[in-house]
Amino acid sequence: EGVLGLIQKGASGRFHWVNHGVCTWYEFACQIMKEAGIETEVMPCRAAEFPRPARRPPHAVLATAKAVNVLGGPLPPWEVALKRFMLSE
Repeated sequence: EGVLGLIQKGASGRFHWVNHGVCTWYEFACQIMKEAGIETEVMPCRAAEFPRPARRPPHAVLATAKAVNVLGGPLPPWEVALKRFMLSE
């Protein structure tokens, strides 16, 4: 929806367009388990305890103000988008 809206408005350049709100990977995993109806303990860990091929900044949140200004509003909260995705099978 967001990409189509940007195309229809003739927007150009680089846009960050993600769902509204922020969460940690831990919060994201917990919400996935909740939406899937799986009752299990999700254990948090620090980034240093979970090695990845590329270094990541400690707080990486995309700024969506440019897209919001062009499109007139933010995308729904990430929790709503996750629920919609989980139900789309």
